Amino acid sequence: KKKESQYRLKVVATTGMIGDMVKNIAGDYVQVKVLCGPGIDPHTYKPTLRDVKNMRQADLVFYNGLHLEADLIDFLRTDLSEKAIQVTKDIPKSMLLDWFRDGKVEGYDPHIWNNLPAWALTTKTVAKALSKKNPNHLDLYRKNGELYAQKIMDLHQYAKRELAKLPEGDRILVSGHDAFQYFARSYGLQSIALMGVSTVAETGTREIRDIVNRIIKDEIKVIFTESILNNKGMQAVQKAVEANGKMVRLSDKELYSDALGRLKPVNTYLGMIKSNVDTILRELATGEFQTASR
Repeated sequence: KKKESQYRLKVVATTGMIGDMVKNIAGDYVQVKVLCGPGIDPHTYKPTLRDVKNMRQADLVFYNGLHLEADLIDFLRTDLSEKAIQVTKDIPKSMLLDWFRDGKVEGYDPHIWNNLPAWALTTKTVAKALSKKNPNHLDLYRKNGELYAQKIMDLHQYAKRELAKLPEGDRILVSGHDAFQYFARSYGLQSIALMGVSTVAETGTREIRDIVNRIIKDEIKVIFTESILNNKGMQAVQKAVEANGKMVRLSDKELYSDALGRLKPVNTYLGMIKSNVDTILRELATGEFQTASR
């Protein structure tokens, strides 16, 4: 067993979405450690001493980039530049969305795994980096990468087909932070959020007021909780809507935005995306906008 493990590349992935891709491409020839496990927010994540040690000892470190791992980026680019691979680096700029903060462009929206055709392209970047480190398995990495990319594209077609069933008036997705712009653009939805692209920003009364006005104006029936955020912000929105004599539901199931879930099926990238598609479809297609009973 020990001999076999000597041939396994040691890989650190910053997110579960990336870790899952590496496992799908390299199979038994890799040991993967994920820094931001279930429920851990990569925007605010700070590495422990053990994480730093694991990254230094790894053969490769795969990260999202586009400013997702805000507190890690300097370390990755300076201390680990030789072995740190930004999985999004080969995605054409035309597929990226600008990230606006206070009306200014800050960079690109990092939630690119919610753009499935773009995420499918990252399989080539990952397979190439693995092949460079371990050329013995070059064909396997390439073949597995192509298979995994095809599964992502099949899921993209499923999402398109399913979400096309939503009526025109039920296509507004309200979430805790602005993680779903790529998703919304891909499937003809509108996405509005309490917080910006990063979860670091504080939510104030102005943000709550703006979103409450929008919920009432567009008669939005449901707002979505997220696995990486506590529900306080969305509960405050719900209460404020009720104070205006209307009602909005919190979603029965949470959305998985920036981290995988703990249990099957949401402990894989494909499972997480399918769960989000099915949850959004079921929740947005259910119920009527109601006036609060006095």
